[in-house]
Amino acid sequence: MFYVGLDIHDKRIAICVLNEAGQVARRAQVRTIDEMMRILESLPDRFEVCYEASCGYGHYHDLLRPIAARVTVAHPGRLRLIFRSKDKNSLRTLLRCAGVVPPGRPALWTKNGLEWLRRLELPTPSQQLRRDLLLEEIEALTRQVRRIEQQLNHEAGRSPAVACLRSIPGVGVRTAEAVAAFVDDPQRFGDAKAVGRYFGLVPSQDQSGDRNRLGHITREGPAVVRQLVAEASWQAVRRSPTIRAYFERIRRDDPQRKKIALVATAHYLVRVMWALLKDGATWEEDRTPVEEPNGATPVFANV
Repeated sequence: MFYVGLDIHDKRIAICVLNEAGQVARRAQVRTIDEMMRILESLPDRFEVCYEASCGYGHYHDLLRPIAARVTVAHPGRLRLIFRSKDKNSLRTLLRCAGVVPPGRPALWTKNGLEWLRRLELPTPSQQLRRDLLLEEIEALTRQVRRIEQQLNHEAGRSPAVACLRSIPGVGVRTAEAVAAFVDDPQRFGDAKAVGRYFGLVPSQDQSGDRNRLGHITREGPAVVRQLVAEASWQAVRRSPTIRAYFERIRRDDPQRKKIALVATAHYLVRVMWALLKDGATWEEDRTPVEEPNGATPVFANV
């Protein structure tokens, strides 16, 4: 008897086969249901199979039941080693429940991808109706987003603060708008460090007696700004030699410090943004980095 565990995702299925002694008899990763079925059907002995109850689990159960001695569907909340986001896209959920794997190209949310969805024949009329209603909702929301973006672009074009922040390589109009809106009056911050605290990009601190332990960032303040600035930081690292040098200095050629370096760069970026808003200046690439006292994170001279 073999014991099979499946980890089923949209674009791949991981298979692990154990023998009765608990030893790994086979591991594989496949892209399609047909490949998975061929591997399981080729096993030299009877097998039991277990997988997580997720979208489409009924379809997989119907496929596996005729060839497996036993099919067990596990409750996701009972599996400590598996973490799943609860916020799942409804259309992708619908496709998985129907046992349909979307094509890699065209991408699902492009014009051609949505057209593929419209033409897709689903197994039941109720699934087709659900698909049509979701597509209509997406189209309506897309039109609303375009109207909102047009108005935001109009307002951004008249904002000196947005123009100032967009001078930083990698900072787009939405990021500039968000930072300018939340900073509002830059004079209300005593220094650049206060801005970092405001956006939750400083490390948490656990101090007791002589012990002073720094942990993860506090994540206080507007989460949307942290997300936008983190994305802008990646772009800035690619486009600005100054910011790239800062990022690499924090990373220290250590791949394990990549995330640390990105967070530090985001922290640096919001301090730069505050300084530019405070001075009414624009980004200049030839800034000279200086060391902060006591070996702290380096900052730039005018921040």
